Amino acid sequence: MLMPETKAGTPKDPPVLTAKRFEPEAILSLELIRQHTKSDDVIRVPDNLLSLYRDAALQAAESYTGMLLRQQQVVTQDVSRELDILVTRPRRPYYKVRLEYPTVDGVLYLYGGWPMLDVVTIHAEPGDTTVRVPFQHHALDMSPCCRPSHCGTPRPANFGVKLMYRAGLTDEQAIPASIRMGALKYIAWAINNPGDEALSGVNQSNVNPQAGRNNAAWQSGAVEEWRLCVRDA
Repeated sequence: MLMPETKAGTPKDPPVLTAKRFEPEAILSLELIRQHTKSDDVIRVPDNLLSLYRDAALQAAESYTGMLLRQQQVVTQDVSRELDILVTRPRRPYYKVRLEYPTVDGVLYLYGGWPMLDVVTIHAEPGDTTVRVPFQHHALDMSPCCRPSHCGTPRPANFGVKLMYRAGLTDEQAIPASIRMGALKYIAWAINNPGDEALSGVNQSNVNPQAGRNNAAWQSGAVEEWRLCVRDA
């Protein structure tokens, strides 16, 4: 069980973190979109429609890749199971925890549990997806078992311990080029296939199982770009 050393005045609640929302215009400007789609003089494609297509493209990219592209996010991750697996090394054992998203600044806060643990600040490299939680003291879980049928089964000794951190990318410029390229392809397809005209491939399911789905990300070729950025499972 993780039992950080208690220090006078150490808070038991982590600090309040704030996350930054990215500006869509800084990710993909309307000027760049018009250059790519060659729609500078197309009256039927106003700026508000391009903005809608841009939002849809970035949302689709987030859904496919699992990345945070439109904003950072404050993540609270339950790590009680990970803290039951100890990596032993001479004099410096630690727990290895895989994060749900890359950390923005490499600063994470460990807290919670029962009884409530003092907050432990963990430092990693910005962008890391795996962190080391220092092992400080081991204690056996000697609590009585209230369900006899479950006696003898392993129970997590670090129940309720959490990690909190800011997740995502540092800013709009950190978004990979392949994400932008895929979004441009998505937008170009949306411009050329508005409304009920989005029927390409509806009768081609016998050729390819995905062809009849009218998936804009697949039909436009955006998925081929986004595959380069899919996070490791």
